[in-house]
Amino acid sequence: MFRLGSGILAASLAFVAAHAAPPARCIDNGECMEKAMETSIDAARHGQYMKASFGLLKDLGVDKPEQIPDPDVFDQYRCGRA
Repeated sequence: MFRLGSGILAASLAFVAAHAAPPARCIDNGECMEKAMETSIDAARHGQYMKASFGLLKDLGVDKPEQIPDPDVFDQYRCGRA
């Protein structure tokens, strides 16, 4: 009887995992965007401009700056490149 119950549990967990919502991108979360921007600002302060700009894109989970909807975060990308 225990084997049947554990089989049902395993099947249920597999179903939930297969139909779970995809992980959220940082760009879709204001708190995560704020943290990514702070990391970028810190990198720029230390002269790490590549990390400040391209690291920001990576942290946000976007491929190009045009995908950044927040104008302040977009400006940080541009400042990190200066």
